Amino acid sequence: MIPTYSDEILSQEANPSEHIEADVIIVGAGVVGGLMAWRLSQQGLNVAILEAGAQVDRVDAIKRYKNDLQKDANSPYEMMPWAPIPKDSDPLSYYVQPKLPKDKHAPQEPKKQVAFDGYFMRLVGGTSWHWTGHAERLFPNDFRMKDAYGVGKNWPIRYEDIEPYYREVEDAWGVAGGPDCIAPSPDIKYPMPEVPRSYSDKVIGNEVAENDLGPDSQPLPHCRNSVPRDGRPQCCGNSSCLPICPIGAKYDASVHVEKAKKLGTRVLPNRVAYQVAVDHQGKISGIYYRNFDADPEKGPVGLATGTTYILAAHAVETARLMLLSGGRYNVPQEGLANSSDQVGRNLMGFANINTIGYMPEDKPLYPYRGPVSATGAFGQWRDGDFRKDYASIAPFILNSAFKFGTGPLDQAELGINKGLWGKKLLNYVNSRTAHQFNLHSTIEMLPNPANRVTLSSEADAIGLPRPEVNFQLDDYTLQGCREAWSWHLKVFDTLGVTTVLDTKMPTDTDNNWDAFVKGEFNDPAKPKQNYQLSLTSGDAVIAGTACMGENPETAVVSAQCQSFDHNNLYIVGTVNYCSVGSASPSLTAAALGLRAADRIAKQVFNKETTTQITGIKTKSLQGAQQI
Repeated sequence: MIPTYSDEILSQEANPSEHIEADVIIVGAGVVGGLMAWRLSQQGLNVAILEAGAQVDRVDAIKRYKNDLQKDANSPYEMMPWAPIPKDSDPLSYYVQPKLPKDKHAPQEPKKQVAFDGYFMRLVGGTSWHWTGHAERLFPNDFRMKDAYGVGKNWPIRYEDIEPYYREVEDAWGVAGGPDCIAPSPDIKYPMPEVPRSYSDKVIGNEVAENDLGPDSQPLPHCRNSVPRDGRPQCCGNSSCLPICPIGAKYDASVHVEKAKKLGTRVLPNRVAYQVAVDHQGKISGIYYRNFDADPEKGPVGLATGTTYILAAHAVETARLMLLSGGRYNVPQEGLANSSDQVGRNLMGFANINTIGYMPEDKPLYPYRGPVSATGAFGQWRDGDFRKDYASIAPFILNSAFKFGTGPLDQAELGINKGLWGKKLLNYVNSRTAHQFNLHSTIEMLPNPANRVTLSSEADAIGLPRPEVNFQLDDYTLQGCREAWSWHLKVFDTLGVTTVLDTKMPTDTDNNWDAFVKGEFNDPAKPKQNYQLSLTSGDAVIAGTACMGENPETAVVSAQCQSFDHNNLYIVGTVNYCSVGSASPSLTAAALGLRAADRIAKQVFNKETTTQITGIKTKSLQGAQQI
């Protein structure tokens, strides 16, 4: 679909009400855009960031979270109507997935279509405000899947190419880790000591090892301060870090956005980029945006122009902007930088196996203490020859147990429904909450051109087409899901874990696996077998809609994240991924961004790596407010 615009918008494009000029224009103030702005500003470059969402005030966000009864991932944040996102309760309120059954209770068929639950936020700081804080590197074989295992495809870079940038990001963010962490090598020198594993990590890890179910759990590299560093305090275990860290011990992208601002970067919130323009020589000549900061109702048109342009919005929003730009301002109808027809394609996420239940009475876990995402995980399925047959798996013991924020309150409601009150209710809540166990596995996906983001005929609040998503799981991923599910059941059976209904867990049979895939163990319409055991998709990673490669006929950007079609355009982030492995995605995206920033500074502006700051250029445009 090619969007149409009103005569008023077209008239404003001819005479924008605001004009921003800089050396580098960045779309998106998240973990990649913010870090690149900081790096480029260090080189004395004039940088401006367009961000669709609002600035976040941490104090206000904490108050909002405390006052919200649902306490979901987005509860602390005020989302702007001009920058819609998938809702916690209903991702399909934003994503359009016409191939999904209309009946919510219809059997799930993931090989035909599975609900894509990829969450993200459009704010200054982006999704990093409520990310897990896990900072894992991809493994070397993740970059060479085709060569190593005969599946997927290779990246045009190797682990060795990005490894120096991994180290730089780990230092810039402040990553806590040690030789025991799940990582490609025990020799990685992290800038801070590791975050200790939680009590539940230690208990479950020990049980797994003693019962020959696998190795003990291992710490994870964390992007949160284990000691005071960089003006931010040590993590004190507030247990709300997934929605928001109240003290700033967990890193979020606002840290480097602020550092960039101090070096001269202009950060412009509430500017929704909707059209990229190209000149007759094939270079990007400007980005049109709606300025809802100036007028929240009308959003007058502004124009940003520069020498170099960086799209760092998100794997969904970047692809959407590129497709939105098609058919106008010398952009081919198929979209910006899309001569390969790969923009929006190869959408990847994780498949998720979720298994919850109650530990036996003599084995409390005491969750909800410390980082609620996970402090430990099991590393035996991150890499190995098994990947010739099935996907990489990352099992975690979630410290958030049944649900971060409201788990104990939900348990209290169950007790009240049982007629308990007073001390009996208190004892019930304390005991049951202490025994909640959540084992969660993320399973990698391979790039598939049919899994894609396109433009829907349904519009958002400001009239732009919503993203339409086509998303299925293949046999490779589903076999990884089966391995993870079987291991979960083996762990739960060995440890004597019961379902949320206090019944025995299902046995590992083909029939039960089929029922699990269909969603029959997580169906509110079947309360007697609603064990809340589920197979879902999306969630922690959204990647691959502008993959990098060596051939412009099959990839969108080069190994340097530079567009093959427009040499002054860089497209960065998880959007570049050729594979996802089973590691958290942000560290690799940031490392790719820093690598691209160094190329831009050196190749485009002849700047060596330095922190020297030069003057900021400005230029007025007749009839427009110059920013």
